[in-house]
Amino acid sequence: MGSKLVRLCVVFACLCVAAAQNFSVRQRARNLPPCLQRNTVLRHDGKHGLFADVSTYGHEGCFLNNCKNSDKFTAAVWETCARLCHELAECTHWSYGDDTDGASKCFMRTSDAGRQPGTGWFSGAKDCGPPPLSSAFVALSVAQSRELVQCDRGKSESCTDVLRAVLTWKYAIKHLFVAARGSTLDDQMQTHMETISKDSDSLITAMTGRYRPSDKDFTRVVYNNRLIFNALSRWLALTARVELSPNDASLPNPLRFGTLCGRNSCYEL
Repeated sequence: MGSKLVRLCVVFACLCVAAAQNFSVRQRARNLPPCLQRNTVLRHDGKHGLFADVSTYGHEGCFLNNCKNSDKFTAAVWETCARLCHELAECTHWSYGDDTDGASKCFMRTSDAGRQPGTGWFSGAKDCGPPPLSSAFVALSVAQSRELVQCDRGKSESCTDVLRAVLTWKYAIKHLFVAARGSTLDDQMQTHMETISKDSDSLITAMTGRYRPSDKDFTRVVYNNRLIFNALSRWLALTARVELSPNDASLPNPLRFGTLCGRNSCYEL
């Protein structure tokens, strides 16, 4: 009697889990925006793929394993595809679904001319996706993210991977430059921005090469980065803040969890 009761409880528990998962899938399907084209994939067909540096967003599933020049990458949710397409000037459309290797991937496209039926695939135009985040908001939020601030004083128990810290700074600086386009920032500030970008690049090159820079090199670069971002913080904060959720898998680590970018992408956990 006891063993039968245990088996019944196990079966009942499994049914409850399955029902909850099915409800979650149905609920998510109902929440899909009407602009999303279901069961449609936009193929490259030799001319519609947008090859770009997708390494901030993806570190696996790229063309020839090179995420610095790829029209595709592995992603957890379709919203990630939409976010990157919005950032890339030449991107007009995107697709998301299970590729031939079984991995769920984003495809970046310059048109929808490669349209084909694709079971389980989602496709959309550039403006089909979650509300885009302003580059000013992203730059400031990443610079003020919890783990990056903990690295301001160098390597420690609360900052064990300084390479990831510099890569996170590069992500913030990238969005700082986008935010500065067409702005009224003076030439001197633009020069300071160029300097911290080049210094961060040089430090990354050194940290991944034969020469290992000293802790002083890291703290000097980070100090200058923080100095410029602090000087621009009020200007960056003029953009309305957005409430972000750790449950939003389309966000990079610094915005989603307050943690550092991974060594290979800002979505690497």
